[in-house]
Amino acid sequence: MIKDWFSSVDATAILNIDLPDEAIEDSWIWMGEPNGKFSIRLACRILKRDSAVTGDCDVWKLIWNSPLHIRLKFVWWQFIRDIFPTKDKLAPFLDCISGTCPLCRAESENSFHLFWKCNFTKAIWFSIGWGIRTEFVTATNWKQWLDGFWKGPNLPPNVAFYDFMVTCLCIVESVWKERNRRVHGEMDMDIMQISNSIRQKINDHIMVSSKIVQEITEWRPPPSDWVCCNSDVAVSPVGSMLSAVIRDDLGNIISISSQESRVTLPKLAEAQAARFNKFCSKLSDWGIVHISRKCNYMAHNIAKWAISKNVLGNINHVEVEGSVLDDLREWDPGAGRGTFGSGTVLG
Repeated sequence: MIKDWFSSVDATAILNIDLPDEAIEDSWIWMGEPNGKFSIRLACRILKRDSAVTGDCDVWKLIWNSPLHIRLKFVWWQFIRDIFPTKDKLAPFLDCISGTCPLCRAESENSFHLFWKCNFTKAIWFSIGWGIRTEFVTATNWKQWLDGFWKGPNLPPNVAFYDFMVTCLCIVESVWKERNRRVHGEMDMDIMQISNSIRQKINDHIMVSSKIVQEITEWRPPPSDWVCCNSDVAVSPVGSMLSAVIRDDLGNIISISSQESRVTLPKLAEAQAARFNKFCSKLSDWGIVHISRKCNYMAHNIAKWAISKNVLGNINHVEVEGSVLDDLREWDPGAGRGTFGSGTVLG
């Protein structure tokens, strides 16, 4: 039958194929790969019939194999793909969208303008990114931009490429958040606040990627539209005072609460403070998820102040002296009031 259907050469080749000893079902084999398994990458190359995919693969390897935090990798992928939902992309589908950039209010918004050409962003790049003057960089899209810094002459001297990208991506992430804040009618952040926040993010990401993470020594705001509930406890010979301070992403105090306990063992008192923290975060239907107990000098000071003043329940922060509402220094109740430092647990 085979000799009847095929030429003599093909028939000979077919008849010389080794057959397995046991009967098995036939299956498909992808001829594009040596192992016979289907590959989306090679299929894409075959369909495009050019070498562009190979170049793209180099970029994706650069991104996903980098030592950067996964969130920064995702931001990097977004802006290289140019898929941020900027106004130039939304306007064709939504008639109510104005195309003007919400930061400079002068030019049309697209991702390259927003993160590189906008006067607002230029000021951030110049103040943070090694004095970079964006107008001196010859690029009209993100591919040209990346080539200029990755392979070209634009990378600042004596700066590792991935360190540069940490700065770049922290700027992109912060500018995007500020852009969204203004688009949705929230309070504008001052450019100095944004710059300081970016510097702190850069420092954090570099320490993480270098695996030299240090203990955080100051209070950090929660993500945008979240609130942070810090708690602590002050222990005295006769009992303890639990405290909780809730603040928004701008550091504004939303509420302060205190609760008395008869516990005098520091570890047990600290456990009660954590429980009190969880209770306070449910006082209102805010759906709080992010609760940090690090760097909470203010909560620590409130607990000491409340136990010295014997103040319980909700506390109006206006009635609390300024030195108590300090994130960086421990409050000193003064001579004659007793010292709580030796018996205080700082969470």
